[in-house]
Amino acid sequence: RYVIEFENEPSATAPAAEVVVTDQLDPNSVDLASFSLGPIDFGAHQVLPPPGSTDFTADVDLRPANDLLVRIVAKLDSMTGIATWRFTSLDPATMQPPTDPLAGFLPPNVKPPEGDGHVVFTVAPKGSLATSTRIANQARIVFDTNDPIDTPVWVNTIDVTPPTSHITSVTAVGACSRDLDVSWSGSDVGSGVGAFALSGAEDGGPFTPWLTTAATSATYHGKWGKSYAFRSVVTDRAGNVEASPAPASQPVTLGNCGPHDLAVTKVVPSAKVTLSAKHPAIRSLVKVEVQNRSPNPQTIDDVATLARLVTLQAHSLGACPDATVALHSGKPQKPLPRTLKSKAKLTVVFDVIIECMNDSAAGAGHADFSLTATVDETSLGDADAHALDDTCPRVVDPPVKDPFPNGKIAEKGCGAKQAGGPLGGPILVDVKLK
Repeated sequence: RYVIEFENEPSATAPAAEVVVTDQLDPNSVDLASFSLGPIDFGAHQVLPPPGSTDFTADVDLRPANDLLVRIVAKLDSMTGIATWRFTSLDPATMQPPTDPLAGFLPPNVKPPEGDGHVVFTVAPKGSLATSTRIANQARIVFDTNDPIDTPVWVNTIDVTPPTSHITSVTAVGACSRDLDVSWSGSDVGSGVGAFALSGAEDGGPFTPWLTTAATSATYHGKWGKSYAFRSVVTDRAGNVEASPAPASQPVTLGNCGPHDLAVTKVVPSAKVTLSAKHPAIRSLVKVEVQNRSPNPQTIDDVATLARLVTLQAHSLGACPDATVALHSGKPQKPLPRTLKSKAKLTVVFDVIIECMNDSAAGAGHADFSLTATVDETSLGDADAHALDDTCPRVVDPPVKDPFPNGKIAEKGCGAKQAGGPLGGPILVDVKLK
């Protein structure tokens, strides 16, 4: 696609009555049979030749602002390769050029775009051209009887050679990590590498799209015990697509780092929750402590994973509806991603929105809500080998040894302390009225 622009400069002393634009195309470089005239503009006027036109004539009526017609004749000489656009001012009464030497269709460009114009055409390169062939093009513009004005030379460089790419490495981040560091590279003769389309296959299955990027490495999140192979297809900046992709990478198997066991070990509500006429709703922070009791690290990648992994419910103990619960954003919430090593603990913070109380009295027997926290190992793509400690409150009487990671973690239950000592009582929220 070529655009040839012209302008009657603001310093001009009179409008242009005739403008002729010519462009000598190289028949050895371009396919003249593919030539097509595009939009023709001057000032606020535009005409649109039919698609595929090589010969076009149109009259544009400038009245009443300007008592002139403009005849536009555009055509390609298929023998010489010269494309011509001729703009001629005509007196509507005589259909001849105006006798007034100061009359013309294109005024000085004092208030753009009144003195601007451009023509557009498209032409395809010849299909036989090799990569790195340069097609140079320059147009010439003549205003009335003035000297010709040559445009700058525009050069298009041909690229018909497809690029190539291949996977350079696939490496597991760690012995118990589910992440694979994948790298690839590409090369292209011509316009240069544009974008890579990566796909992956699990356990010898079909390849499915993974990502499209201009980068040459990324981290793939897999599953323990599964093997993965990757392949790439690259597109260059001219739109050529890799014709014969390289073979896929050799499969890399992630270690099977199960079994796994996350446990809820503590739920801590705010010590004081008070409603008043000034504050009819309050956001109360609740902290849920989770421990990794398996021998293997567990990685929580993002907020969405955390929201599925740990959940909290605030059940009403009376006529009020259950309170709304949402994962807290910002401090004291720990930033992600986060890896829990064996025996390590993570505190997850929730917002509990309380705007109702069942009993305005305070103290024992007047609690308004009870809390239940749950951890769901499947959000990390794993099964929980010891699901008995996934929920709080829970009662363990007498305390036992958790079987993971080494039989030395004491499982004491979770919840409020009960009469007689063991944990497992309801976790209550008592809303007070001020």
